[in-house]
Amino acid sequence: MSKRVTARTVWRYLERGFLLYGAGVGGLMPCYEEWLRRARDEERADAPERDAHWDWSVPYRWYDDAAHGPR
Repeated sequence: MSKRVTARTVWRYLERGFLLYGAGVGGLMPCYEEWLRRARDEERADAPERDAHWDWSVPYRWYDDAAHGPR
């Protein structure tokens, strides 16, 4: 059994596929923009914690003082 595939049939399916793809991508854009906004907000909230650095030289000074006496 063979079916006759015409150019019009192929074009109709391609057009439908492009429209569905555009609707899918276009529908996801608001979700992506919301995710970007939340990611920026979280970065701003975490910035003070990220900028605060622990001074790791303090414990080494304690160990040196304990081993060799105060300087």
